[in-house]
Amino acid sequence: MEVFSEHVQDLTEIISLMAEGLSAEEKASVDKAILQTYKEHGFNKTKKTKKKLSYPRFKDFYITLKSLKQKKLCARLEKFYSGSLAQFLIQKPISILK
Repeated sequence: MEVFSEHVQDLTEIISLMAEGLSAEEKASVDKAILQTYKEHGFNKTKKTKKKLSYPRFKDFYITLKSLKQKKLCARLEKFYSGSLAQFLIQKPISILK
């Protein structure tokens, strides 16, 4: 599913901007966390589903990233999870995979 792969790459770039840059190792971890987060919400990168799925939020991604032991990266993203910029990302999720 080419659209999904592009979506993951776009999200990785957004996370990179939010974290003020990512190392190669961090990019790999972000990619893995995004894929795992979407999988936990029922998305599959190879099959389309007709079932209505709930879209993951930043907090879901952050929790997954934390479970991958990315302490330094999580520290840089903390302001978006529970700090001064958390309200920016606490909104109803929207579908960008139409």
